[in-house]
Amino acid sequence: MANKRDDEMADFIKSVIDGEGTWVSKLDKINKFQMKRNGGHSIHVSAPLDVMCGQRKVDNPVAESEELAKEVCLILQEHAEGKLVEVDITKEAM
Repeated sequence: MANKRDDEMADFIKSVIDGEGTWVSKLDKINKFQMKRNGGHSIHVSAPLDVMCGQRKVDNPVAESEELAKEVCLILQEHAEGKLVEVDITKEAM
């Protein structure tokens, strides 16, 4: 079942994504708008814990954060546009 389109949110997210700034800053803008509008949750993105604790070495931890923030922004955009479809991958009865 697909979610319903939220025109106000979809328009806001599109303007943020099309605007200037890093993906992390764009996600922060979307979060602030969402929190002001609906309350609820916020999503924070930073370098993965295994990188921050030195268990895994990467050349650029900021690039990892940016890629993750980009993916989250695009998922939030798809949700606002009503394009996400709920799929039960567990095959469990709801």
